[in-house]
Amino acid sequence: MSKKFTGPKGTRDFLPYYMETRDRIVEMIKEVFKIYGCYPWDGPAFEYLETLTRKSGEEVSGEIYVFKDKSGRELGLRFELTASIARMIAGNPSLKKPIKGFSIGKVWRYENPQQGRYREFLQMDADIFGASNMLCEVELLDMAKNILGRIGFEDYCIQLNNRKILAAQVRCAGIEQEKELDVFRALDKLNKIGPGGVRQEFLNRGMSEKAYEDCMRYIITRGTNQEKIDEMRGLLAKDEKGIEGLNELSQILEYAKEISLDKRILVDYTLVRGLDYYTGPIFEIKIGKGEQVGSIAGGGRYDQLIELFGGTPTPAVGISFGIERIIDLVESNPVLSERYKGTPPLLLVIYLRPELSGHAFRITEAVRQAGLSADIDLAMRSFKKQIQYANEKGYPYVLFVGEDEIRNDSYGLKDMKTGEQEVLRIERLIERLKGVGRPA
Repeated sequence: MSKKFTGPKGTRDFLPYYMETRDRIVEMIKEVFKIYGCYPWDGPAFEYLETLTRKSGEEVSGEIYVFKDKSGRELGLRFELTASIARMIAGNPSLKKPIKGFSIGKVWRYENPQQGRYREFLQMDADIFGASNMLCEVELLDMAKNILGRIGFEDYCIQLNNRKILAAQVRCAGIEQEKELDVFRALDKLNKIGPGGVRQEFLNRGMSEKAYEDCMRYIITRGTNQEKIDEMRGLLAKDEKGIEGLNELSQILEYAKEISLDKRILVDYTLVRGLDYYTGPIFEIKIGKGEQVGSIAGGGRYDQLIELFGGTPTPAVGISFGIERIIDLVESNPVLSERYKGTPPLLLVIYLRPELSGHAFRITEAVRQAGLSADIDLAMRSFKKQIQYANEKGYPYVLFVGEDEIRNDSYGLKDMKTGEQEVLRIERLIERLKGVGRPA
């Protein structure tokens, strides 16, 4: 019995027809990025390890695929796209700002694979450099709204918080500053391990149960977004940075109200996001309650990252879309999966006998040269099996090529949906198919 080979753990295969779903979603997102004035960029799939760990956080650093090149230099596969573009912006100070960029690329994280979480996955990012106004955040969230609407997602929620508020909550809870990141990392696991698990995380990280209780009194709030902000203003009244973070949330909500986006936003003080480079507003987007695959997009402000790579002080904010998670949700939705499933070429040219395949190929080429998608049976199957294949694959049209058709230079075009058939010369055939409106 021969050995069955599978892909590495945490990776997935995209067969040809499923790949079309992915490509169509990627192109849709790229179109929206361009509508908002974003320019494409790209960078290497691996970076110096120091670049990747500069401000990633201990847990993410432990998930990086690390290796050495033949000269002994330590490198790592990128675990996200932000570090690369931050390095590039830092190294090119002459770029006119503000600048908007977008990128698409595979990233890698050595973590436990589960539903919606892979070790190799595709991300699409959009970033804005050189502007500190909260309108930037709303621009990115409005972009996300446009993208989700185009894909077909209607039930989604944007969770919103601010790292300045989180830091202020830690201070006001009386927890020493050197434990701030430990608190963040514990809170970041709240949805996975629950309050009891977070309590244990506090203890494991050298903090007391009282520190946990005091911190959670600031974190857990209820009511409308405005009520949550008002309540937190009272709790953080003496913390200047905390009030600054609350003012930023209020600005975001005010801008969002102008475009009716505020109804999608939920202020959530439990939102942390795992990367250490965030300095201000942070956000995540979930479809429904997010129970199936978690968040499908997220990001935030990272105003100090460019300086860490030797650049001049540059405010920055970005959003990242997890394409694999989006595809998982599309494929699990019968309506959306049908919308994005692979589509065959517009025309299948069928020859009645194998000896006529050369002439049929010439017609297929003429249709393709006209910019239309066309196919021909390459397996030299019988006429009956070619018809069967056309039905199984769902070709909209078939063209019959036999001796009489070649002699008369006119060919039978059949609409496979209606069963209607008409006889056309090649020039008229091409005009007819162009009228259908499905180019290659």
